[in-house]
Amino acid sequence: MMDFNDYLLKRLTALSMQNVAGTKSDFDSSTVSDVSIFDSANAQDLQNIDYEKLLNATDISSLNEGVTDQTQRSLNGILKSFISLDEVQAAANTNGDDTVDAAELKEFIESMMGADGDATSLTMDDLNAVIENLGIDLDSIAESAMNEALDDIQNSIDELKQEKLEEQEEAQEAKKEEEAQAAQQAQAAANTGSTGSVGGGNYSNNGVSSASQKTVDNKKSTAETIQEIEQEISDKNSEIEQVEADAEKQIKEQEDAKEKAMKQNGVSDDEYKAYQEKEQTLEKQITEKESAIKEQDEKITSKNATVSSNENYISSLSSQIESNKSAISSLDSKSDSYQTKKADMEAKNSKLEEEKKTKEKENEDLKKEIETAETKKKELQTQKTEIEEQKQQLLNETLNNSKDFAKGVASSQAVEAIKTQIASYDENIAKIRSDKETKVAGLREEIQTLETKLQDVKQQEQRDSVLNENKVTTSNLPDDLFKKGGALEGKEDKVAEIAEKYGLEPEFLASIMCLETGYGTSYICNNCNNPGGTTGSGSAGSYTTSDGRTFAKYNSIDEGIEAMAKNLSGYTKYDGVTSVDIDHVDAIGAKYCVGGDWANKVKNIYNRIKA
Repeated sequence: MMDFNDYLLKRLTALSMQNVAGTKSDFDSSTVSDVSIFDSANAQDLQNIDYEKLLNATDISSLNEGVTDQTQRSLNGILKSFISLDEVQAAANTNGDDTVDAAELKEFIESMMGADGDATSLTMDDLNAVIENLGIDLDSIAESAMNEALDDIQNSIDELKQEKLEEQEEAQEAKKEEEAQAAQQAQAAANTGSTGSVGGGNYSNNGVSSASQKTVDNKKSTAETIQEIEQEISDKNSEIEQVEADAEKQIKEQEDAKEKAMKQNGVSDDEYKAYQEKEQTLEKQITEKESAIKEQDEKITSKNATVSSNENYISSLSSQIESNKSAISSLDSKSDSYQTKKADMEAKNSKLEEEKKTKEKENEDLKKEIETAETKKKELQTQKTEIEEQKQQLLNETLNNSKDFAKGVASSQAVEAIKTQIASYDENIAKIRSDKETKVAGLREEIQTLETKLQDVKQQEQRDSVLNENKVTTSNLPDDLFKKGGALEGKEDKVAEIAEKYGLEPEFLASIMCLETGYGTSYICNNCNNPGGTTGSGSAGSYTTSDGRTFAKYNSIDEGIEAMAKNLSGYTKYDGVTSVDIDHVDAIGAKYCVGGDWANKVKNIYNRIKA
């Protein structure tokens, strides 16, 4: 049968374990040494006891507050634990009112002297004799206390895991919300720009042509989009900094709790100082590895973004090359200009192929650099893990070599449980770092997506310029469609190019142009660079006829062609115009040129061109 001293040490060990687990915040490790030196108490010692305080103190530490005599402190600790037993409480309650008062307690304790046959002092033998007489099973009570302490440790670990899980879930929810907001912002950015209301041939923009206005709007939209994306990237980097700061705070809390647990369980200040010096060296190495890993991560993110942007560009180049090949194959080989057009188209495709090879080579080099960075990152991660293992080993050695660690703890099981709990702080720190890396990796993926988008936007102007300069059309407009000497002379390919830009059939746009300008001979076409009869004001102002009609003037015939094409492309907003083509020319004519036989005249020209 367990004696009371063994029970007491085991009970205090359990309290210590619960304190380390965080369920007991008022445990004082000095109580272990106080009770472990108990030998005996005489009658005077019992008279010095504050029985009211002995009854009502919540713990041994508060009971001994202000008590300097070591014998008295030790006696207080022994008796406080002793009277906490239910069977002792029942035996001390002599008047049967279910409540022990100070007088009853004093009488009961003084009566215990002599339970072992010697009435001159109160010893541990007296306490064991009372316990045996009362039939108290200390083994069962101590086992329950130890199991409760072990449960507290497990619950503490489970709670920590649950907290980490909840943090991850919250981070995932926040990520989803941010992605949704980013999608909305991207859509808003995509919708940014001016689409002036046009109709009936009128395309007025307060003195600015549609083409010029579109250019200004696009530049503004691009600048705003770049600013928005850069702000998103900045926000994501701030999130990374916050994640890292939160992790450092949690690590500091774990380190502080570990220090407290080590010292409470017997590790001296000198022993802890020696341990801390070595641990800080290892921590510095871990931090250096983390910084190096972060550097590789940033390099990988940036280069992956460039690769993705280049791949988008390469895809656009490939599509344009195939489109050009199709255009070349559709040329009329019987045309007098066949060889010239073919040579021009093939030269454009050669430039596109050269640009594509340049980007592919750039991506090959980038991918090699990414592979090198990823290999370096893995090496650094392995090295960091090894240092973390050295840190765990250092802790184990410190605890094993500590002179007074778990001194007086009789159960080897309890000692190992305390070691496990202390070691769990370093495990928690490793997990905090791992969770941080997971969160940061997720944010870096988002940054990579944003940087790809940013590079796409920044390169858009250059990319569009290369594609447009080397784009060929599928049109077979006659080389001499427009009269010689006029503003439209030699513009057949330009008309086809702009038509395809706005989703129009070149022959259809050219048919309207021929009708409106008399095949390029009208005054409005040659003096105002207005081939579509567009009313209102353009980049060069306006021209008013003698009968009071106002037509737009443009700085170049190319601007005028684009203004006309853009105007027509917006006609799907009118009833009966589901697409802008020859099949809907009657509905288009009802708005473009009210009255007359405009639609039939366009059809006749269109059929001649197609023939």
